[in-house]
Amino acid sequence: MIPSQSLLNNRYIILKKVAQGGMSAIYQAIDKHRPGLFWAVKEMSESAIAAGDRTETLESFQREAVMLQALKHPNLVEVIDLFRDPEHRRWYMVMEFLHGRTLLEIMEQTPGNLPEQRVLAWAGQICDVLHFLHTQNPPIIYRDMKPSNVMEVTKTGVCKVIDFGIARFWKPGRSKDTLILGTPGYAPPEQYGQGQTVPSSDVYALGATLHHLLTGRDPESKPFKFPPVRQLSPRVSPRTEAAIVKATQLKPADRFQTIAEVKSALIPATRAAPTARVADPLGAFIRLLFGRGGP
Repeated sequence: MIPSQSLLNNRYIILKKVAQGGMSAIYQAIDKHRPGLFWAVKEMSESAIAAGDRTETLESFQREAVMLQALKHPNLVEVIDLFRDPEHRRWYMVMEFLHGRTLLEIMEQTPGNLPEQRVLAWAGQICDVLHFLHTQNPPIIYRDMKPSNVMEVTKTGVCKVIDFGIARFWKPGRSKDTLILGTPGYAPPEQYGQGQTVPSSDVYALGATLHHLLTGRDPESKPFKFPPVRQLSPRVSPRTEAAIVKATQLKPADRFQTIAEVKSALIPATRAAPTARVADPLGAFIRLLFGRGGP
């Protein structure tokens, strides 16, 4: 544990620990270079990682930081720094500090089923950020959409995607992913080594996420099985139910092929907003850094 008032990288003053995981911890800190702003400092301890998993885990941690430093979008967490403490063999990622709750926490703390319109308001924002990722060059496949990976900021209602540990660049022509990763219940069949993840893989995970939020049924209980939404939550509109059914088809070709199609089906008369691409030099830097086979 980092003591309060410790100074990291001669810049970040630690205030308190706010979360603890198996291999990492998150601290609230202030920045000597930008007074008045709070940051979240995510610490990854090399010694806490099993030797056989160390290389993969640390590469994932660094990849997440580099990717988010390059990507700027209102629904993505801003990352400003990545550094290593060689003496204590720890890595640190510095990102914006969010005051809010994950969509999973909101669902679990809300009596009954969530209102459809509230879920669709979240869905619209999630569609916007996934559309942004999918229209990068090369496209970025998020691969881990689920309620616990999206946070609603308390004061603004803005949704932020908060975990990019297994996101990858889409490599046309490859038959399958290098690594089999994802969360059972939300991950589509191709994420289990049956093929390469493509933009419609995120379509499936988004459909599973919306099914969970609207019905309260955890898809991890029976992966690939989704009872009709209106059977579990009768107040949901047939339009939304139909969109989720199409999004969660097992075969990628049977789903919506783009996130823009999902948004139009869920929220009629809307179109995914045009998004700027990451500048080519940044994309080239990321591809150079992680070009040896990709994640």
